Amino acid sequence: MTGYIRNDTAGNIADGNVINAAPLDGEFDAIQTAFNLSSGHTHDGSTTGDGGPISKLGPSQELEQTAAALVPNSDGTLDLGTSSAEFKDLYLDGVAYLDKLIVAASNGSTDGVGSHLQPVTTATYDLGSTTYAFNNAYLTALNIRKDDSPIITFTNLSTDMLAADSVGSIVWESLDTQQSGVDLAKIDAVVVDSLDDTGNDAVKLVFQTGNSEALTTAMTLQGDDIIAADNVGLQSDSAVLFFGADNDVSLTHIADTALRLNDAIALQFRDSALSVSSSTDGQLDIAADTELQIVAPTVDIDASTTVTIDTATLAITGATDITGDLDVDNININGNAITSTDTNGDITITPNGDGKIVLDGLNFPIADGSANQLLKTDGSGQLSFTTVISDLLEDTSPQLGANLDLNSSDITGTGNINISGNATLSGNLTVNGTTTTVNTTNTLVSDSLIELGNGTTGTPANDAGIVIERGSANNAFIGFDESADKFTVGTGTFTGASTGDLSITTGTLVANIEGNITGNVTGNVTGNVTGDVTGDVTASVLKATNATAGTTSIQIGASNDWTVEVGTFTINSVSKSDALVFKYNGTAKFAIDTDGNFTAVGDVTASGTIT
Repeated sequence: MTGYIRNDTAGNIADGNVINAAPLDGEFDAIQTAFNLSSGHTHDGSTTGDGGPISKLGPSQELEQTAAALVPNSDGTLDLGTSSAEFKDLYLDGVAYLDKLIVAASNGSTDGVGSHLQPVTTATYDLGSTTYAFNNAYLTALNIRKDDSPIITFTNLSTDMLAADSVGSIVWESLDTQQSGVDLAKIDAVVVDSLDDTGNDAVKLVFQTGNSEALTTAMTLQGDDIIAADNVGLQSDSAVLFFGADNDVSLTHIADTALRLNDAIALQFRDSALSVSSSTDGQLDIAADTELQIVAPTVDIDASTTVTIDTATLAITGATDITGDLDVDNININGNAITSTDTNGDITITPNGDGKIVLDGLNFPIADGSANQLLKTDGSGQLSFTTVISDLLEDTSPQLGANLDLNSSDITGTGNINISGNATLSGNLTVNGTTTTVNTTNTLVSDSLIELGNGTTGTPANDAGIVIERGSANNAFIGFDESADKFTVGTGTFTGASTGDLSITTGTLVANIEGNITGNVTGNVTGNVTGDVTGDVTASVLKATNATAGTTSIQIGASNDWTVEVGTFTINSVSKSDALVFKYNGTAKFAIDTDGNFTAVGDVTASGTIT
């Protein structure tokens, strides 16, 4: 040991000797003197007498010094300092490998308050590198500070990114106790086309909201487009939406009132020739290069002063209601009056070609008649000019060359009136007799309704209808049988002069019948039956040649328990089309296909032999 000189040169301190206090005290003083020397005691083996190097320290040799490292005797057992006795600065020239780094406060707590993990100079050092990057960073706040253009960069290390691949994401996550770890919002940078050297390397930003159970795309930014998945709201009164590089077009929200285009900007359709705009304050312009069509049950134009239509031709199709005056050149129409505003002006109505002038259903002739002629009507609304004979003297057989004007008087007499030509009555014809006989080839009646039995009171007793004379065969009857209280078609020996309860033999009616039939149908039905058949059907053959799969069925039972229809029957993934399917309460139970195969959903029980 450097500085130590043995004091007991006589060898008094030795085995077997009685050791006195003076030699031992002197030896301790020599050792103490040696330790107090400035040169110290090396224990590095470089000085004779200093002893060998000390490689292990601690009560149980917990710390060991090797040639390459200072290591604990076991993993994860020794601390470097304590919460009450801390080292000051730590200087490393290599790499620090830490399982976890906690930036603690100056009082030793682990909340990090009052302490910082920071470089010694601003904007000089990186956290990680382009070669070695951190994995996850958990931060309560991220504050990017730089003198010029602070940047956050997300780098995807993939070298082969295809369409729909995600370049990177920003995710908002909840640590709420009810939904811990649930994504509440997300921004994805997604490749639109493959990222390569061929161009079109577009990437879109997809904004999603909701949660991991139903994260929904709200908006997409792609190129210079903003794509909203659903509603877009500018939720402030007087909000303005601008269009154009210099904001030349704007759409302004007028609170609780309207949306307003700026100045004389137009709303165009298809091309610039179709537009709605306002060229000056107080004026609305609707422009169309071909036609302006307004389709509505009612079009109401409410002008406080004047409606001006400036056109070469005005065509109005259908009914038009105009309240107030209508001025067309020199013609004024107001209410029930048509007036010429031209001084001593005429009102001329001229139809086109063979057209007529029709006033209240009367067709006026389009050419003038002869002098002293009058207008007459044919009873169908057609007026024409005719010459009227004004004098009828006491001629027993007057001859009329034209029409007879009775001038509201009656023709009376007790004899017969025989007219060999045509007789036209513009009024009503009343015949007071027992029988009216019409002997004509065909009788044309323009009336929509013909009433038989007019004047009948109380309980009806006479059958009423039409009797058809059939020569030597029994006459035919179409009418109402009072005794049966039903409409009847049949034959019998009655005539048109018969009264009371006719003896009618039921006949055959050949016709197409639409609607519901209540009663029995006896005989063959040839033709199509559309609708349900309720009741008993007794026939040797029942055909449904136009049956449609799934829509045509035969009901069996009082309710809709069993039905038989033509359709597709599927069991065990095998389908049979055009099969006769038997269903119970709408569910297929068994079917017979076109090959005669029988297929059932459940078990088949037979009392005989099945081959």
